[in-house]
Amino acid sequence: MKRSVTASLLAALALSACAPASVPVPTTPRAHDARTFKAVTPTFTALTGASIYQGVMPGIHGDAAYAIEVPANWNGQLIMYAHGYAGDGPNLIVQAPALRAYWLSLGYAWGASSYSANYYDVQAGVEDTNALANAFPTLTGRARPTKTLIMGVSMGGHVAGAAVEKETAQTAKNKVAYAAAMPVCGVMDEDYEFQWLGDYTLVAAQLAGLGP
Repeated sequence: MKRSVTASLLAALALSACAPASVPVPTTPRAHDARTFKAVTPTFTALTGASIYQGVMPGIHGDAAYAIEVPANWNGQLIMYAHGYAGDGPNLIVQAPALRAYWLSLGYAWGASSYSANYYDVQAGVEDTNALANAFPTLTGRARPTKTLIMGVSMGGHVAGAAVEKETAQTAKNKVAYAAAMPVCGVMDEDYEFQWLGDYTLVAAQLAGLGP
């Protein structure tokens, strides 16, 4: 009896899976994203012996704030720092890397962009970080770096990974040949990341007795 019921249930599930699904058609198109952001000029104080350059420059979606710091014993190499998710507020703020002092002590210069958009915009992260790296000689009056590296955390890890992917590196408007990339806790597949967040929330709700 159990086998018969199980077989019937499986057959019903198979048929329902093959049945054409009704796809809802939106009555009105989604409104275009018209958010505007404001680049906030950084006010970092240079660490001992270093020179700091900070301001605002054009980005892919508008202005982006930036900061660059070069140690007195600069080894000729530049590390670009890609910050993580910064919310969806209006202010674009540069975030200094946690390894700032350590990098400077080893002779590395670092640079960071606020990006020209908040929210989850990896394209802005890649393009604006690349643009800043390319502008290093102009903004600092120094020679072009012998090597440029990129490091990012969380969403910034996604930016760092995407910046060196073959397809992105070739199609980017602002191109940089990074010598190496270090994604830290990077969101390397945004589709599955957001699917996981949804699944995790659903499971938590069900375990709490709040789910469907």
